[in-house]
Amino acid sequence: MITIRQIDPHNKKMMKIWADFPNRLYKDCPYYVPYLLGDEIGLANPKKNVAFDECDARYFLAYKGDEVVGRVAGIIQHRSNDKEGVKRVRLSRLDFVNDVEVVKALTKAVEDFGAEMGMDTVHGPFGFNDLDREGMRSEGFDKPATFATNYNYDYYLPLVEQCGYQIENVWHEYRIHVPDVLPDKVNRVAEIAKKRYGLYVPQEKSLKIFIKKYLKQLFDVYDEAYSVLPGTMPITPAMREQLKNQFQQVINKDYVAVVLNPDGDVVALGLAFPCLRKVFTGSKGRLTIKTILRLFKEKAHPTELEFAIIGALPGWDKKGAAALLLQAMHANMVRDGITVAESNPELVTNIKMQSLWNMFEREQHKKDVTVIKYLTDKPYRREQSVESNQQ
Repeated sequence: MITIRQIDPHNKKMMKIWADFPNRLYKDCPYYVPYLLGDEIGLANPKKNVAFDECDARYFLAYKGDEVVGRVAGIIQHRSNDKEGVKRVRLSRLDFVNDVEVVKALTKAVEDFGAEMGMDTVHGPFGFNDLDREGMRSEGFDKPATFATNYNYDYYLPLVEQCGYQIENVWHEYRIHVPDVLPDKVNRVAEIAKKRYGLYVPQEKSLKIFIKKYLKQLFDVYDEAYSVLPGTMPITPAMREQLKNQFQQVINKDYVAVVLNPDGDVVALGLAFPCLRKVFTGSKGRLTIKTILRLFKEKAHPTELEFAIIGALPGWDKKGAAALLLQAMHANMVRDGITVAESNPELVTNIKMQSLWNMFEREQHKKDVTVIKYLTDKPYRREQSVESNQQ
């Protein structure tokens, strides 16, 4: 018999068990990248997680006898619901052993939480915001995750579908081979962007100076460029400050760039992380001295890249801004001997990004999905009109 226990987020012992469950479930899996225990536990603390300004959350563990066999969080992102005109609760941090009864119990716990709070739909996996981990792998189980993405066994999606869920969104992930010389088309488009439209990529001596000069505009561009994608909403001032502190720990200044127009305004941004998978694999979620030293080494001398963000303001995306970003980063990749990069998940409907990577040798080696289940026959949907500017 499966029993569900709601975890008090102030109970440090139980939250550690909740946070550590996937690290134990995947302890022998070479493709899994561990969650950092401190980060996961901190998510339940409103003093550390500013997302609680706009979210409610509950945490659950599934037991079979005395053994923990699964975990999940239910998150209600009120601001996202308001923006999209829906009443949805998010499945998050869904991990479980290969047992459909466990999945039924975990998803029902989130469904009941949602219904109690007036929600009529469950979907996910999504996190507290769009920069949190999201999605469930449906293909490429023999390929390693990145630090920013979830990994799961191949039994996850079939068992979740048995609980009445259906696929909502689909993402593809690409392994991109970095050429010694950029394709001619990229260089031609980049040169047009410079000469015809006066676009340019500024060079700064330090990450500190870059952040001081461009971070606010960088977040502004991100908000507008990604505003129509699922689960996104503008980043609050408190979240911007939190992200700034987190990014400074892992960003190499050579792999974050902005494109400026002739007036000096940011119109596009690109961000790639060093290969954090290599840093945290085998860490068991513990931030040891050895792990920190690996992080410093990979940050200073990246061996691979994990692309996190490439986006441009409406209009500028058609004037070669993305080509300028790739041109700037490519020179540094060649210098550092980087030959491969991960795209991280991209919606299959994001034609602009797919056309960008089409100019490179690449392989679509992973696929991720989110799922959805309606708790009523007529879920609430506010009538609204949203125009896409970044697909």
